[in-house]
Amino acid sequence: IFRADVSRAPEVRALVDAVRARFGAIHVLVNNAGVSHANPFDEPDFAKWEAGWRRMIDVNLMSAAHATWCVIPEMKARRDGRIINIASRAAFRGETGGPDYGATKAAMVNLTRSLARAMGPHGIVSSCVAPGWVETDMARGHFDDNPGLEKSAIAEVPLGRLATPEDCAAAVLFLAGPGGAYMNGVTIPVNGGSYLH
Repeated sequence: IFRADVSRAPEVRALVDAVRARFGAIHVLVNNAGVSHANPFDEPDFAKWEAGWRRMIDVNLMSAAHATWCVIPEMKARRDGRIINIASRAAFRGETGGPDYGATKAAMVNLTRSLARAMGPHGIVSSCVAPGWVETDMARGHFDDNPGLEKSAIAEVPLGRLATPEDCAAAVLFLAGPGGAYMNGVTIPVNGGSYLH
C-alpha cells in the first residue's frame, strides 16, 4: 500500500515514482480518488463555498490529471497503457446539491475523451466508468446526514439496489483487460439503469 494526499501535486508524483520503483513499470492507471459533499449554489458563506469547489477540483480532477501526466511518458515509450477514470452519473445528470461534484465528474469524462484522441496514436487506451450511488463509506455519510436519501436513491434504480464496489471493479477489470483494448474514449455507466442517456 502506498499513501499520498492526492490533492497535492508533488505527493501524486512521489506516489507514482514509488509505485514504479517497487513494481518496475505502470501498465494501468485507475484514477478513482474522490470526495463529495453538499455545496449548493445558495450556500450563504462564500469562503466556504469557494473552498469546497477548490477541494473538489483538487481531489476529483487534478489528482487524475497529475497522475496521468506522470505515467504518459513511459506508456508512450512502450506504446502501450490503459488509463481508466472514475466519473459518475452526476457528470450527465447535473447536481443541485453538489454542483462542484458534478462539474468535476463531467471534467473526468472529457479528460478521458481528450486522452483518447491525444494518446491513442501512441498506443494508450483511455476509458471511463460512471457509477451511480455505490455502497461506500462516502455514500453512507450522505445517507446518515440525509434521512430518506438512501430509500429514494434505491427507488431510482430499476434493479432495486445500489451498486457495490465489486460492480464497479468488474467494469474496471474489463477495461483493463483484453476486452477493453478497443474501448478508447468510452464511458461505461454502472448505475443499474438509474440514469440513462
